[in-house]
Amino acid sequence: MSYMRTRGDVSAVPLQGAYVARRCPVRAQNDHDPSLVGMNLGPSEAERARMEAGNAFEASVLEALVDALGDDLVMTAASSPAEVRRVTLEAMRSGAHLIAGAWLPEDISGRRTGRPDILVRVAQGTDVRYVPVDVKDHRFTVEEPGQRSMTSPLDHPEPQHAESLMDRGAHRDHLLRDGLQLAHYWRILEHHGFTPSGPMALGGIVDRDRQIWWVDLAAKRWQVWWSTEQVSLLDRYDHEFAFRLDIIAHTLARLDDATLARKVDPVRIGECPACPWRSVCLPELEAIDHVSLLPHSNWSRFVEHRRRGVLTRHDLAGKDWRTAAAIFGPQRGMTRIDLASIVEGAAEHSAGDELATVIGPRRSAALRRLADLGLTTVGDLASLDAATLAYSDAHVGWLPGFIDSARAATSLGPCRARGITEPEVPRGDIEIDVDMENTQAGLVYLWGMLVTVRAGAPLGVEGYHPVVTWAPLDPAGEADLFREFWSILGGLREAADRSGRRLRAYCYSGAERTQIRRITADQVSAGLPNPADVDELLGSDDWVDLHRTFNTQIVTGLPAGLKNTASLAGFSWRDSDPSGDSSMLWYEHATSTDPDDAHINRIRLLAYNQDDVLATRRLREWLDRDAKALPPIEAWPEYPSSAS
Repeated sequence: MSYMRTRGDVSAVPLQGAYVARRCPVRAQNDHDPSLVGMNLGPSEAERARMEAGNAFEASVLEALVDALGDDLVMTAASSPAEVRRVTLEAMRSGAHLIAGAWLPEDISGRRTGRPDILVRVAQGTDVRYVPVDVKDHRFTVEEPGQRSMTSPLDHPEPQHAESLMDRGAHRDHLLRDGLQLAHYWRILEHHGFTPSGPMALGGIVDRDRQIWWVDLAAKRWQVWWSTEQVSLLDRYDHEFAFRLDIIAHTLARLDDATLARKVDPVRIGECPACPWRSVCLPELEAIDHVSLLPHSNWSRFVEHRRRGVLTRHDLAGKDWRTAAAIFGPQRGMTRIDLASIVEGAAEHSAGDELATVIGPRRSAALRRLADLGLTTVGDLASLDAATLAYSDAHVGWLPGFIDSARAATSLGPCRARGITEPEVPRGDIEIDVDMENTQAGLVYLWGMLVTVRAGAPLGVEGYHPVVTWAPLDPAGEADLFREFWSILGGLREAADRSGRRLRAYCYSGAERTQIRRITADQVSAGLPNPADVDELLGSDDWVDLHRTFNTQIVTGLPAGLKNTASLAGFSWRDSDPSGDSSMLWYEHATSTDPDDAHINRIRLLAYNQDDVLATRRLREWLDRDAKALPPIEAWPEYPSSAS
């Protein structure tokens, strides 16, 4: 049974582009609220640089299409939007093979306007039919064993000529965001009678690999809160777009009726840090202790909390951890139990009956979990918390972890995770902190290493060592740089072995591991380690992800990025704006033709990278020493707040 919003009169709503359905609904509201004029923030320098890089990548793809297809390609460059729409429609009616820089005719009744980067004609008898393709400066797919993707090269872009590529699956976040945009174009084409018939609704993404990855927009693969059945990207788009049209129409109606409340309230989600309304929404959320301020929150999880009357972090902190653990498991990743149904079925049994008589003896894993939590008989179920039990069918992630995060954020402050009596950090006699920096295109130009000798004779190479290039970078140059880094790392490992000492390398998050595997898998340069050698290090205890070490033992209720966690250890960066986004902007200046500008930004990047590895060392030392004095999360609510 699906739920779809009833659309009111939206005829006064301005025509909306492809991004509105994939963006936060609060942004759609604020964009059309005249009382907020002037309060939105413009893009940061890093965001502008990212947009400029995307535009440059799109231009290079279109240039490659011109070279490959020649007369088969129509470019719609014109002096005005109306003229571009006219040229696009004329090219479609004439049956052009491929149209680049398109601007579709407006869908007035649907309140849509759209500019797909490319329209590709598909063969369907004598009818003229098109599918939309967009250019994105990111990798659309990831290595995923057993998955299959359909791809076309740029010089043969038709979907009927697509080939299957095994062990590649669409990146789920990109699939959703890019897919909603393609669905917008599909609906406009469909409105004007230009979509092909059949069960599939195809759209394509040209990604950083310069291939067209085909997406079936009609495939039912998404679980959403407003439907009991899986929905397609087209279904999701229809729901999200109609919702935002309602929001905009309601916002415009408030101009004539000031008594109308706003349609939607702010919720903290992943796009907030880059949203132009963040300075408006975030203070409001913080003032009311909004539950979505917890890490890993999103809109659908907030809706699940709201359905159960949980609106603040304090509300969630008050839920019963034991009941949540019985439902979701005391450890992340365990199978959920429909505990509410068990309690309902137990009503027909006596208090002394074993739970096996209610749920069946074959569910041994469930019985063991419940027994470990002190639930062995029907009578024990009376100790469960009814309000927490209401989460039995909720899709909120691992609820026990969220409860602990809420308790840390609102009461305890940083604390030891449940079951952690003393934080443990793998230490080495020789320790190497590793941090890489990459360009906007994803190529690594800097491998920073901080070498620390904790036991035995000095190596003579202690301190910070950057392996860096400022030359124009391509995959071959990236591979050469990595080979130098790997050689230095290998030499240190050999020196440790000769002296009988344990060497460990540390990073923060899996980014370095991912880049190492990507570079060595491509094998674009002789002398790179083979994947087996890479696995020998990355899969061993000698390679330590401090982010994982921190997250499994410390609870803060705050984002666990290095800038936040290292601050617990008293570390601060020398730069006033330390961030990965900013570093990509600095790199553009560091490789500019202005020697003074390049020199200043190279120094800035090296200092930033050095601080990153110094921060991981400081955090490791804090975990190994000061963190042992943190209160246990089990102490809630008796333990006094560390923030008071």
